[in-house]
Amino acid sequence: MRYDNLFEPISADQPCGPDLLLEDDNDYIEYYFEALDRIPMRFIISSETGEVFDRKSIDIKAEVAAIDKLLERTRCLRLLSLEAQFQALAGRIVGFCECVQAIEGLLARFPEEVHPRIDEGDSTERRNALELLNEMSQVVMPLEHAPLIEDRRAGRFAFRDYELASGAKEPRGQERPVADSGAMLTALQSADNAAEVDKIYHALAGARAALDQIRTHCVTAPSGAFGPQFENVAEVLDAILRFFAEARPDLAGGDAEGAGDGTEGAEAAVAEAGEGATPDAAGGGTRVASGPPVMVGPVPNHATAKAALRAVEGYFAAIEPSAPSLLLIRQAQALIGKPLTDALDALLPSKAEEAIVDFGSEEGFMLSVGRLRELAMQEPPSDLPVIDTGEAEPVDCQNREQATALISAVEGFFRKTEPSSPVPILLFKAKTYLNRDFSSILSDLFQSAHKQSRETE
Repeated sequence: MRYDNLFEPISADQPCGPDLLLEDDNDYIEYYFEALDRIPMRFIISSETGEVFDRKSIDIKAEVAAIDKLLERTRCLRLLSLEAQFQALAGRIVGFCECVQAIEGLLARFPEEVHPRIDEGDSTERRNALELLNEMSQVVMPLEHAPLIEDRRAGRFAFRDYELASGAKEPRGQERPVADSGAMLTALQSADNAAEVDKIYHALAGARAALDQIRTHCVTAPSGAFGPQFENVAEVLDAILRFFAEARPDLAGGDAEGAGDGTEGAEAAVAEAGEGATPDAAGGGTRVASGPPVMVGPVPNHATAKAALRAVEGYFAAIEPSAPSLLLIRQAQALIGKPLTDALDALLPSKAEEAIVDFGSEEGFMLSVGRLRELAMQEPPSDLPVIDTGEAEPVDCQNREQATALISAVEGFFRKTEPSSPVPILLFKAKTYLNRDFSSILSDLFQSAHKQSRETE
């Protein structure tokens, strides 16, 4: 996290440094009160037109630089709450979430020393600093309107767009959503947006958990205990998280972030695998108490990838035969080792015949799909060297959690070793169906069917 350096003490006798506000520090006073003047009183400029505060008016880089400089000398919740407001107003969700988590980290490590301190049982100043996170016009509404992702089809949209499109909230004046609710849900499910969706979801989940921890730190304080009010900001974070989880049920399965190689990464893998899991001594995966190693780390070769998908297929066929994920897993297996034309026929049946390789030349050079099929059917020369990538490592799949871990591992393997493969797209879609009920699945299936029908009309 960006603010990890704040968790180191400034000095042995003053781990959080001095309270620069109480000391009338010139740099602090000049910045802090001028910055407060830059925070808008209202986010909704006009309810008649729907006009809102212009996030581009926030010079977020300048604000962050100034706050960072002051935080080198003091550990101050006022500054972090102020930056959280600036981040929200600038439409930077991850930046806002980092501020909330930094506040929680300081309260956990320096509950008595962090500024503003609780003075002789009086927690007013600390409460005021923390409850800046709960302001409607400076935090909640800006988070609603903050861009979530930019999708090729749905465009750039915010949670507010989804609220309007789904009918959850009424528009103000001329306010209109940028896309329909189905398009936004589809955008969150798209493999193209997977990395960004994961990042934002985990940031939001981290901030939401941090709010609960902040409140716990405050109500259990040895003196001046109090309960800060976070109902407004907690409500909007919960709503956005539900929106993400509706599109990607796999996200709600665990919020542990992978953290590189070695022990730290192994600990994250254990957290994802659940209780009873321990790091494999060889570093090749994570052992789950119920049986052989489950490949939740990097899949080493194609043989292991195939074995993993067979294990996942076996689980769904035996335990969850109605799961659409089963069919997608089978389709993914069917396309492993197959040429591009097979993928086109399977995934684009109505458009496969239109496919061409266009060289973009004035002469009109191109390869038709018929020629591509001829090339795909050619047998490779008998003297081609055989590349041995190794045997399959043992895998096991006894429950949905293990299935999810295996699907993610194989998806990552193909994204890295065979970027042109359609397998990652199929596996990603399979994950989006996990934990969804029958009605939700029907809605998704027939929404896609209606969309295809409109495109062919």
